[in-house]
Amino acid sequence: GLQYLEPIKANSYIVSLYMNLARISDKLGRFDDAIKYYDITSKKNRSNRLKSRKEREEINILNNKGRLFQTNKKYKEAIPYFKKGLQLVDSIEIKYPLHYALLLENLALNNYYLGNTENVLNNYKKVLQIRKEKKEFSSVSTTNLFIAKYYKDYGQLKKALLYANEALKYAKKTKYNKRTLEALKLLSELTKGKESVTYLNKYIQLNDSLFERERALKNQLVFIRNKTKT
Repeated sequence: GLQYLEPIKANSYIVSLYMNLARISDKLGRFDDAIKYYDITSKKNRSNRLKSRKEREEINILNNKGRLFQTNKKYKEAIPYFKKGLQLVDSIEIKYPLHYALLLENLALNNYYLGNTENVLNNYKKVLQIRKEKKEFSSVSTTNLFIAKYYKDYGQLKKALLYANEALKYAKKTKYNKRTLEALKLLSELTKGKESVTYLNKYIQLNDSLFERERALKNQLVFIRNKTKT
């Protein structure tokens, strides 16, 4: 669609398209292409006339670039993007609290991977408070899961169990299957005996169900594609 949008300078749509190209490249493991498209997105975003939209988009770009480095285990390279995002706008915590929470969580996670754990737990809990206040419940499941894993790694299993159960509760509430699976797996590791087996069985059942659903969808798409060719 870019060939139609570029001539008429439909800037917000152009930014969205380049952002999607960057995300798709990321998912396909094309690191250099993803960086290239994020850089183009940032350049195009400078022409955005609406200040608040421009700020939010630039925060998203910085966060996504940081996450790109993070998921490729380039943790040191990821840090500047999260920090720049947090410093981009004055009073970001008040102006864009959910963007602030996302950047802070990713910075905390990144530091945890690097072994810099001094403020990690406090930052996670700050993120959790913001997301609960804003009723961002699918993200609440994510933060609870990170906190549970933190406590598990430090041998505080009762606290880990508490937050893992919270993660499962909010994941189910928002039908966030990925987090439901992660929470069930973690709970199977934190419990013993029949309880552990129960969580593991639930994990296997959901995982199998999602796999079958994905396979059915792929088969349906192949069928539609073949029908359109004939």
